[in-house]
Amino acid sequence: MGKRNLISFLGLLFLLLAFPFFPSHAPSFGAEIPSEYEVETVKMWVTAYSSSVNETDSTPLITAIGTKVRDGIAATNMLPIGTLIKIPSLFGEKVFVIEDRMHPRKRWVVDVWMKSKEKAINFGSTLTEVLIIKRPTKK
Repeated sequence: MGKRNLISFLGLLFLLLAFPFFPSHAPSFGAEIPSEYEVETVKMWVTAYSSSVNETDSTPLITAIGTKVRDGIAATNMLPIGTLIKIPSLFGEKVFVIEDRMHPRKRWVVDVWMKSKEKAINFGSTLTEVLIIKRPTKK
């Protein structure tokens, strides 16, 4: 195994051990979040991105944790991978899961994935409330 392959393998192994639960789809809570979940509200800039090399990296269809991009994922540097969020003023009850990262210079920004570059550009940028849904801790 070459050095580059070994480093890739070790990186993947780290991700699998550090983040054993990669939700393929965020849960739908409907109008109310169950009482065992805590919710924190923060103001963040909400932007959008699409799968193009000039917006991401050389693997635009793969998230930072190795999953494929799809509707319902978001990127931010401010929250742990796997965090669930809602952006009610822009997306109603839709739940997003953080599976991607942004350029390190981006602070207090959440970037939602969109299917086309045109949709992402037209989405623009909005400062709004983001609900951080904290999963219950196992006892």
